[in-house]
Amino acid sequence: EHLLSKHKVKQEKILDSLLKLLFSIQYSNICNSSSFIIIFSTLLLTSFCLLTIPFIQYRFSFSSLFNHTNVTLTYKINSTLHLLHTCHHFDNYTWKNFVSLPSALIVALICSFLRKRDTLCLRFCNGRPALPMPFNIFDKRQRHVIAAIFGISANEVLKILEELLIRFNSKQGTNDQGIIIELLRHIGVVLLIGLRYFPLLISVNTAHPISYALGLIYTFIDGTYTLIHTSYCSRFSLFRFDRTLILQSSATNEIIQSDTIYVMLRNLPHFTLVSFVFVKFFYLLIQQLKCRCCQQSAMMTNHNHNEKVHQVSLVSSVLSLDLLLPDYQTKPEFYYTQGLLKSKESSDMYYNNVLTRPFAKIYRWHRYFTFSIQILCTYTVVLVVIYNLTCLLTFYGIHTIKNQLDRIHFILLSQLNWNIEWGTSFINDIYLCSILSVIIYCTQIFNGLVKIQQHLISAYAGKYIDIPPRHNFSNNELISKCLHFSGYLCGYTAWGFIIFYKVSFVFCLLLRLWIRYDPRWFQHILALCLPIVLVYLLKHILVSLLSEFVFLQNFGRTPSLNNRRIYFIFNYFNFFFDCFLGILSCYIRVSKSLLASLLFMGRLDYSFMGRNLERLDQGYATYVTFIHMEIIHGHPILASIIVNAFA
Repeated sequence: EHLLSKHKVKQEKILDSLLKLLFSIQYSNICNSSSFIIIFSTLLLTSFCLLTIPFIQYRFSFSSLFNHTNVTLTYKINSTLHLLHTCHHFDNYTWKNFVSLPSALIVALICSFLRKRDTLCLRFCNGRPALPMPFNIFDKRQRHVIAAIFGISANEVLKILEELLIRFNSKQGTNDQGIIIELLRHIGVVLLIGLRYFPLLISVNTAHPISYALGLIYTFIDGTYTLIHTSYCSRFSLFRFDRTLILQSSATNEIIQSDTIYVMLRNLPHFTLVSFVFVKFFYLLIQQLKCRCCQQSAMMTNHNHNEKVHQVSLVSSVLSLDLLLPDYQTKPEFYYTQGLLKSKESSDMYYNNVLTRPFAKIYRWHRYFTFSIQILCTYTVVLVVIYNLTCLLTFYGIHTIKNQLDRIHFILLSQLNWNIEWGTSFINDIYLCSILSVIIYCTQIFNGLVKIQQHLISAYAGKYIDIPPRHNFSNNELISKCLHFSGYLCGYTAWGFIIFYKVSFVFCLLLRLWIRYDPRWFQHILALCLPIVLVYLLKHILVSLLSEFVFLQNFGRTPSLNNRRIYFIFNYFNFFFDCFLGILSCYIRVSKSLLASLLFMGRLDYSFMGRNLERLDQGYATYVTFIHMEIIHGHPILASIIVNAFA
C-alpha cells in the first residue's frame, strides 16, 4: 500500500506539472508569433502539394485511360507509349539541370552585384560585384532555411543513386559509352544539382529585398516543375520495380493506390522542405521591406541615425551576418554568454519538464547552445538519406523479393542440388528489418548530436573530454581533415544503414530456413560449439567467485590480495586454460567488433581502433578536427566580444 501511495503521488505530481505547463503557455502569443505562422503555412503548402499528386495522376496520367471502356486497346497503347516517351525525356536529370542552369546563373550574378567587395579593386564599379558566398559554415543565422535547401539538394542526388542501385540489382548494363563515361556523367549531374541550388543559398546570405524576391521566384519555379513532374511521371519511374506497362483491370486499382501512397510518402520530405524555403523567403522579403521603410522614415526624422546604420552595416560585413538588427544577429552568441552568467549549476542549462524528460536519454535540449550551420545541414541531409533509403529498400524489396528468391533457389538447385521451398513471401521480414534499422540508426543520429553538444560545450570551457587536444594535429591536418566531416558522416550512415538492413534480412532468411527444414545441421553445430561455450562460461563464473570471496580481502571491498599462495597457483594453471579457450575468446572479440561496426557505423565520434591507433581512423580524425575548427572559428564568447568591440 505504501508503494502504491508513492506511485499515485508521483503520478499526481507529473499531472500537476503538465497542467501547469499547459496553463503557462500563452496561446495568443504563439498564434501571433512568426514561427507559428511559418510552420502553419509550411504545413498548408505541403498538404496542397501532396494532395495535388493523386489528383494529377488520376486526371492526366495514363491510368485514367483504363477506366474508359469506349477507348480501343490500340489507342490505349499509343497514348501510354507517348506519355512514357515524354516522361522519359523529361526524366533526364542532365536535361533538367541544364535548363535550370541559365536561370541559376542569372540569379547568382544579380545577387553578386547586390554586395560590395571587402578587398581587391574597391574603386572599380563601386566595389561591385562581390564573390558570391553561399553561407558561413561556422555561423548560426538562417541555419534552418539553409539546412532545408541542403535537404532538397540531397533528395535530388538520392534519386540518381536510386537509379544506380536498381540498375545494378537488375543487372542492366551501362550504355555503349562505357563505365568511365557513365560515371563521369553522373558526377557532372551531381555538380549541376549543386549549381542548381547554389543561387538559393546566395539569396539567403544576401540581405536585400531583390535577392529574397529572386529566391522566392526561383523556389516557386523549381517547386512547381518538381510537383508537375512528380505527379505526371512518377508512375513510369516505378516500372523499374519489375512492373508491366499494361496492367490487368482487376489488379490495376490496388497497384495504383499503393504506388500513389509510395510516391506521396517518398516525396514528403522534399515538398515539406520546398514549402518551408518558399514560406521563409516570403517572410524574409516582408521583413526586409518593413526594415527599409522604417529606415527611410527614421532617416527623415533623425539624421543622426545614419551613423548607427553605418556601424551596424560594418558589423554585418565583418561577421558575415545576414539581417540588419544587431540584437537579432548576435542572439545565439549572447544567449550562450548570458546563460553562463545566469546558470549556477550545469543542470540549469538544460530544459527539464514533462515534454523533454521522456527524450532525455536520446537528446537533451540545451537552453542556450546552438548548433552551427554545417552541423544542422549535415544532420538534415542524414535524416533525409535515412528516410529515402527506408522507402526505397522497403518498396523495392517488396516488389523484387520474389525474383531474388528465385535466383537464390536456382543457384542452390544448380550448384548444391538443394530444392528449397521458401514457404513465405518474406514481406513481414522486410517490414521488421526496416523498422529495426530505422530505430537503431535514428537513435544513433540523435546520440551523435548529444555527443557533439557535449564535446563542444566542454571544449568551450577548455576541457577536451574523450577527444585528443589540438596540439596533436598540425594546422594543415585541421583544415584538410575537417573538410570531410559532412561527407563522411552522410556516407558512413547511409552505407551502415544499408549493410545493417541486408545483414538483418539474411539473418531472418536463415532463421526461416532453420525453422522450416530439418534442424539437424544446427544440432551438429551445437554439439561442436556448446561444450566449449559451457566451459568458457563456467570458468568465468568460477574466476569471478574466487576473485570476490577468496583472492580479495573484505569480500572485494578492497583491491588487496588475500590467500596469495592460492592466487599464484591458480594463475599458473589458468594460463593453460586461457590458451585453450583463447579460440572462443577470439571469435567473441571479432563478433563484438563486427556488431559494433554495424551499429555505430554512422558515429564518427566513436573510434573502432585503440587510443594509439585512433589517428588511423579517418572518420574519427575528421570528427576531432571538426570540433577543434568549431572552437577556433565559432566560439560564442569570442564572437560576443568581437560584436561588442565593433559596436
